[in-house]
Amino acid sequence: MLCKAETLEQELSFERLLKREDQGMNWPHFHNAYEIYYLQDGSRGYDFKDKSFNVKKGDLILIKEGVKHQTFVRDKSYFNRFLVKFKADSLGQFGGKEADLLSNFKKDYYHLRLEINDRMMIENIFARMEMESKKNDFGRKIYLKLLISELLILINRYLKSKNNQESRDHYHLKIMEIMKFIEDNFSQNFSLNQLAAKFSYSSSYLSTLFKEKTGYTVTEYINSVRIKEAQNLLLKNKYNVSQVAEKVGYNNLIHFGRNFKDRTGLSPSDYRKAYK
Repeated sequence: MLCKAETLEQELSFERLLKREDQGMNWPHFHNAYEIYYLQDGSRGYDFKDKSFNVKKGDLILIKEGVKHQTFVRDKSYFNRFLVKFKADSLGQFGGKEADLLSNFKKDYYHLRLEINDRMMIENIFARMEMESKKNDFGRKIYLKLLISELLILINRYLKSKNNQESRDHYHLKIMEIMKFIEDNFSQNFSLNQLAAKFSYSSSYLSTLFKEKTGYTVTEYINSVRIKEAQNLLLKNKYNVSQVAEKVGYNNLIHFGRNFKDRTGLSPSDYRKAYK
């Protein structure tokens, strides 16, 4: 298939395009510049190499320089979009190592589905770009560069926040999985090292993460689960205290009695007498 090379002669460009009837692009193309595509309204399709996806209102796409892509009609022909193209050296000092504004262009493309508050901030920057691009005032090109830098800062912050949330969600689910394992296997004797190895953590990292997410140390949580089950057995069964201790994972009766009293305020025998 024909692939068209589009060359950006100047350092940067901005355009807004609103079309009520559109047939899409006839062929894929690529640029010698980075591209930021924002769909303010309507619906479009996007092709990247062998992957196609739908672009919805409020979606933002970052496209690395030299990456082949093509838009096409999907669902509705109407759309309203903003498009920014810029060369890396157009950012000047803002593209340095201290704040790598191009860090999110390392992949061929990024497809972001923005939240409403983020969309409002992004659209505000595009609105200012549009106003500035129509003028010929003093410092016009410098101001557009500043606006692109502001846009890239917001995008970087959004992605870092999103990645941090995904990381938090991942660890939350992992801790829930570990807690479920403890609840299902509390009667077994397993060490912190064995538990950490099962879930591919170091014992020190698991201890820190578990405490941070649950408020318990791993040992405290295991003992808590065991004592709760011991309370049930003491009230609902005729097992003696030694048998209860063994069934909930204690092989030391003194240790069991001490932990039980720490959590209930009573010895196992006194607990049975008081509540049965």
